[in-house]
Order: sequence, then C-alpha cells, then structure tokens
Amino acid sequence: ATNGHNIVIGLVFDGGFELCEVLGEDNNSVGFNCGRGTKCVGGDFMVPYGQPCGAGDVVGVKIDFGDGTVDFFRNGSPMGTAFTGLQRPCYAAVSLINAQQVSLMFPSKVP
Repeated sequence: ATNGHNIVIGLVFDGGFELCEVLGEDNNSVGFNCGRGTKCVGGDFMVPYGQPCGAGDVVGVKIDFGDGTVDFFRNGSPMGTAFTGLQRPCYAAVSLINAQQVSLMFPSKVP
C-alpha cells in the first residue's frame, strides 16, 4: 500500500465492536498502524511501538493465548510484544481507511 497509515492490523474482542470504527478506537480492539509504526489502543493511535511499513512489506501477527500476548513482525523480523492481557475470544481484523488493498495469509507454521 502506498499510504500505509490507512491500514491497521489487529484483533477485535468479543463484546461490541462497531464496523465503522478503526481498530484500537475503543477498548474492544487493538491494532498496529502500519504506516506510522504505532500501536492503536483505547483511542490512542500514536503509541510508539515498531517500524513503519510501506508497499510490499509483509506484516505478521503472532497471538499467544498461553501468555496472553500479541506480537507483530515486519518482513519476518520481530518488533516485540505489542499487547498483553489478551482477551478471549478474539478475531483477526484489518481496518482499511481509504481504498487500500491487503492480502491475508494464514500459514500453518509460524517461524
């Protein structure tokens, strides 16, 4: 995507997420703002976290239900733990703000 700040990748928790919201806009979701390299949680979209992503980058997400953590990867390189205290159930989600395009892959093995 040429305008990666319009893409937020993350999770929606069971309990009332509105489809018109951006991930991280409320307490029922969290996300990683690809273009800014920031976390989105509780309405704050500028929480420092990782590295910005651009066209051609691959963003990976690791959900560890045992530890209750969420980690993101950029082109296979870990950016560290973004969120702790993971709630269940949760659902993978992507917010596209302005006609962005993404491809989703669900590998059977995670490095």
